[in-house]
Amino acid sequence: MANLNKMILIGRLTRDPVLNTSRSGNRFCSFGLAVNWKYVAADGSQKEETEFVDVITSSRDADQCNTYLRKGSTAYVEGRFRTRTWNDRNNVPHFVVELIASSIKFLDNRAPQQGPREEIEPSVERAFQNIAPASNVPPAPVAPLTAPPTDNQPPGDSIQPDDVF
Repeated sequence: MANLNKMILIGRLTRDPVLNTSRSGNRFCSFGLAVNWKYVAADGSQKEETEFVDVITSSRDADQCNTYLRKGSTAYVEGRFRTRTWNDRNNVPHFVVELIASSIKFLDNRAPQQGPREEIEPSVERAFQNIAPASNVPPAPVAPLTAPPTDNQPPGDSIQPDDVF
């Protein structure tokens, strides 16, 4: 009997990506993805459901995701399904569904962010709210669709089952 473990999702990020290194030294990026599903119920009314999935990218896509994606960005993510369970400090069990990404396409045209992400202090934000953008600024560069391969590893294979995130 053949087996297949593949997920393909398009959704919006629920939080900014977080770039980390696993205990085994592999770089990875994680973020949440909200995926909407619209349908017509039996009574004819329009319905919409939202599913939330945690996404983990391997080192080859991690830096690109951290550079180009933000909360609210739209992304196409393809990869394999993984579940994990663990007990916290109070011995409460937790269960998480993850998508280990093998391919990511950025569906928004956004320029990379410069420097670390920081929250803007409200007083600073208010000081600039009435300033119009410059009209002679060139358009922002378009984000690449996927990160170029940096080694001979197949996509997603740098995340090992024993990696602890």
